[in-house]
Amino acid sequence: MKTRLPHPPVPAATQAATTLSKAHCGVRLRIISVRPDSPAALRLKELGFYESAEVRKVRDGSALICQLHGIRLAIGRDLGADIMVERMTP
Repeated sequence: MKTRLPHPPVPAATQAATTLSKAHCGVRLRIISVRPDSPAALRLKELGFYESAEVRKVRDGSALICQLHGIRLAIGRDLGADIMVERMTP
């Protein structure tokens, strides 16, 4: 009888990946990517939302207040859905 091996575990970074809109407030996050087909992709990158940048969501509401590169800025929840992030280890 053949023994079935379990699927290999999913890397921790993949498990923790979510959108900025869904991420918890106050957690250190690293930007994985900005959705390239987003109409605002270029503008988000100009604001500093680029790959490997550290961001922290300060407030969650109709607008997301984020701490990015030492400044706070607000973006719409729909734009936050275009930014993939992962939790940074302490």
